[in-house]
Amino acid sequence: MISVILYGRNDSHGYNLHKRAAISLNCIAEVLTDADDEIIFVDYNTPDDFITFPEAIADTLTEKCKKLLRIIRVRPKHHNKYFKATTDLVALEPVSRNVGFRASNPKNRWMLCTNTDMVFAPHDDAKSLSDIVRNLPDGFYELPRYEMPDLLWERLDRKNPVENIRLMKEWGMRYHINEILERMDFVRFDAPGDFQLFLRSDIFKINGFDERYNLGWHMDSNLCKRFSFMYDRIESADSYLAGWHCNHTRTNSITHGSGRKANSWNDVVKHVVRPDVPEQCDTWGLVNERLEEIRLPEVLYEDVLTFLDRLSFSALAKPYHYPCHADEWIECPPEHVKPYLADILYPLSRDVVAGYVGYDAEQFVAFVEVWKAMGFKGDILLVGREQQEAFIKASGLPTLKCVFPEEADQQCDIFVGHFSTWTQTSYLRIKEENIRMINTLLYLLTLEQDRAVSPTHTLRKFLVTNGGQLDVLKLLNRYTNAQNAPFGTRIRHGFVVPAKKEK
Repeated sequence: MISVILYGRNDSHGYNLHKRAAISLNCIAEVLTDADDEIIFVDYNTPDDFITFPEAIADTLTEKCKKLLRIIRVRPKHHNKYFKATTDLVALEPVSRNVGFRASNPKNRWMLCTNTDMVFAPHDDAKSLSDIVRNLPDGFYELPRYEMPDLLWERLDRKNPVENIRLMKEWGMRYHINEILERMDFVRFDAPGDFQLFLRSDIFKINGFDERYNLGWHMDSNLCKRFSFMYDRIESADSYLAGWHCNHTRTNSITHGSGRKANSWNDVVKHVVRPDVPEQCDTWGLVNERLEEIRLPEVLYEDVLTFLDRLSFSALAKPYHYPCHADEWIECPPEHVKPYLADILYPLSRDVVAGYVGYDAEQFVAFVEVWKAMGFKGDILLVGREQQEAFIKASGLPTLKCVFPEEADQQCDIFVGHFSTWTQTSYLRIKEENIRMINTLLYLLTLEQDRAVSPTHTLRKFLVTNGGQLDVLKLLNRYTNAQNAPFGTRIRHGFVVPAKKEK
C-alpha cells in the first residue's frame, strides 16, 4: 500500500538524534498495517568502517519496526564519485530519496517522504495510515507540521509507540502546541518536507527529486512546485491525521547553522517551469550503481555470532596470560586476534579487495578464515612479495596473486599488515621480514597520501595486526589518524591524513 522513504547517516545530526529517530521510526511503523507496507531508510555516506544508523539504534526499535525496515546503504565511494566536489553536505536529500524510490516495492501505490523526527496520528484511532491512503484520490498531499518541544518528546519511552502517539495528540492541544502555518498555494504549509504523499507512478514520471541541487534547503518546495504542474491543487491530509515534529535545534547542525551557502530559492523553486527533470532521466537514484540492502535480525547479535561460530574456535580453558616484558616478545595468538579483526571488517562492503602485507602463514590463515566466515567475496592480494606457496598450502586457497605495491594501490580497497612476534630461534629472519613489511606499508601509505588530494577518492583503511609495536605505531601515527587502541586488541588501524599544503 505505502512505502515510507527516510534517509540519514550514522552521525550526530541535530540534538539527541538517536532518541528522536527511534521514537519516530517506531511510531511510523505503528501506523502501517498493510502486508506490503515498508519503511525504507537510505543510509547515505556513513563512513565505511561504521555500521549504518538503523543498525546502531536497533536495540531501541520495536519488533514491528525491524520487520518493516529495509536499509539501503549508499557508501562514501558513491558520494565521492558523483557529488562530493559540488557540496559541503555529507548527506544529500535528493539522491537519498531517489535511491529509496528506486528500491521501493512496486506493489505499493503510495510514497510518503518524511523524516526521522516525525510522529503521525490518525484522527480516527481505529484507522491506520494504510487505511487512510487505501481509497485516497490520486494527488499530491501535504500536512501541517506541529512543533513538539524537546522538553516533552525527550520524556517519551522510545519503545512505546502507542502511548507516544496518544501523548502527542493530547499534548498538542493541551499545551497549545498545534498551529497551522499556511504558505503559498503550491507549497500549502510551512516546512512541507516532513509529509509529502504522492503516487509511486508519479515520482517515476518526473524523474524523482532534482539531483542538481545539493546545497540544502528548498527541495521539498521544489517538489511541491513540480507536482503543481501535474495537479490542479496541492491537497491537504489534515482532515485525516496530524503530524508532530520533534524539535532539535538546541545544537547547530550543518544545515541549520548560519553563514553557509544554500540552494537558491530562485533557481530551485521560482524559475521551475515543468514537472520532470529530463537531464537526469537515465541516472537518477544511482540507478547504475549496485547498492547493499541490510535487514535487521530479530535477535540483534544473531548474525554476528553466526559468523564468529564459523571460525575454528575452541573455548578457552583459562585467560591468556603474559608476564611483563618487551612488547615485541609478547605472543599474538591468531584465535585471540580473530574477533577484533572481525570487528574492524564487519561494516565493510563484502566485495572489497584486500591487499595483505605480511610473512606469517598462521596469521594469514586467521585473516582468511575471518574473511571467508564473514562472507567477503573480494580477492586477497599478497603485496610486495614473490612467493606464495606457503600461504596457499596453509590457507587452502587455490590461488593467491602476488602484486607490486603500485598494482595493489590500483586494485585494493583495504590494506592489512601483520607485524610478527620475535622468537629466540628466528629473531633475525622475523626482524628482516618485519622491516620489509614496514617498508611496503610505508610505500602504500605515500601512494594513498598522493591519492587523498582528489575529491573523488575514497580513503582506504590501513590495518595492522599485532600493531601495538613501536615501529608500527611510529608509521601509522605519522601518516594516519590511527587511534591508540588497547594493546590487548593487537590491532591498530586508520585512514591516511592528507598531507598539509605548503604555505
